[in-house]
This record gives sequence, C-alpha cells and structure tokens, in this order.
Amino acid sequence: GISTDQREASDLYRVLCDDPHIRPAGLAVHIGSQIRNLAPFEAAYSALLALANELRDAGMPVPNLDLGGGVGVDYDMAGPTDFTAYGKL
Repeated sequence: GISTDQREASDLYRVLCDDPHIRPAGLAVHIGSQIRNLAPFEAAYSALLALANELRDAGMPVPNLDLGGGVGVDYDMAGPTDFTAYGKL
C-alpha cells in the first residue's frame, strides 16, 4: 500500500487509471492497530467513502473498499466492545 493524504490519493488514482497496464482494485485504509475507540474508524471510513465517490463521479472505477483490520482486541478486559455501533459505521 501507499501512505498518502486524500488529495494525493485522488491524483495518484487518476494516474493509475490512465495507465493501460494497471487496473486499480480499489481503495484501502489502515488507521493503526489496537484501536478500540470507534471515532477514528468513523472518520477514516467517511474519508474513504468520500474519496471513492469523488473518483466514481469522475468516471473512474473503484470496485472495492478495504476497511482494514477492524477493532482492536480487549486484552486488558477494559470493557466490552460495542460491535453493534461498529457495524453501523
């Protein structure tokens, strides 16, 4: 993967789509490991969806969105993970 911001990602995706030898498979996000707070996931998923919609509106295919590994494991038993809220993201 390539670590980049949203504007750079959009420009890069356009370059890839213009290359006859490359077929982009979609977009992916990985925000880190062992994150149990849902707010960063919501922000990342919203940004990824906005980028996908921008690219699709410009006529570029975005066949897949990879949302990363998901919520961190509660090794210290700090409290239950709200998977219902996570599923609603």
